[in-house]
Amino acid sequence: MAQRRNLSDLYYGRRRDFVRPQPRDGWDRFLAMLAYVFPFIVPLILILTSSRRPYRYYHAMQSVFMTLFLWAGIIAVIAFWYGVTAFFYGYTDNSPGSGDILWWLWGFHLVTWYFGWRALRGNTFDALWASTFLERMGWI
Repeated sequence: MAQRRNLSDLYYGRRRDFVRPQPRDGWDRFLAMLAYVFPFIVPLILILTSSRRPYRYYHAMQSVFMTLFLWAGIIAVIAFWYGVTAFFYGYTDNSPGSGDILWWLWGFHLVTWYFGWRALRGNTFDALWASTFLERMGWI
């Protein structure tokens, strides 16, 4: 029988039984770093492989959800910015912000590379609310 959890544990804090995984060797740390550098390809390979090492799985799941959260935020900001500029300036190709998509994507990759560097050092950390969400859902 599965252990019942309090609703307050699910919504207001971390699971009390959760222990952060530690890397076994340098290969674990290297693959965890690659999960952040190549956000969708490597994590899906690490998640779908039969040997689920906890450190690799933790960073792969966190990388996928962090990437989804960041992309959703970037798309929302760009859509809002284009809506504001289209309202005030009319839709033209030279409206302010028409070349900002590349800067947002560059900033996104700098954030993921920073988290990859931290994973390469052997740290287990919270990445932009993704790990808290995954821990509350019981997926890591």
